[in-house]
Amino acid sequence: MAAQQYARRQDNEQAEWSKAQAAELNAIAQSDPDDTATFEAIRQSGFDFIAKMGSPVARQLAETGWRSNTAKALAQAMLAKDPRRAAEMLGAAPAVQAGDGETTGADGTDLSAKNPNWLASGDDRLADLTSDDRVALARLAGVWVTQN
Repeated sequence: MAAQQYARRQDNEQAEWSKAQAAELNAIAQSDPDDTATFEAIRQSGFDFIAKMGSPVARQLAETGWRSNTAKALAQAMLAKDPRRAAEMLGAAPAVQAGDGETTGADGTDLSAKNPNWLASGDDRLADLTSDDRVALARLAGVWVTQN
């Protein structure tokens, strides 16, 4: 019976976290990306929620996901506001991942040769983006830039 209660608690925590996370990420994506104070307040609110989770493993997984998801939501807000600036912050140009692991810009130039720290360049709030997320968002930014 205790195991069932524990499992139910875990399920309830996960359901509540999923709802809270969706609302918070939507707030970030709809916010002004230049409003650092609001972003940090929303991000901290998520960390506070995560800290109350009962399972250490669930807390660690939720925290890792939260960091990445908040960075993605911020990048989306940046894309909506200013695609050119977002493209620059995501790697100085719309990027694609070459088959051999090199990172190249849309024009075929090697971005890592131009800027060896291109993945770390830009806004520190985007530091938790994975390289795959950066590539996908930079590609999206490039599409938006060429359409506008």
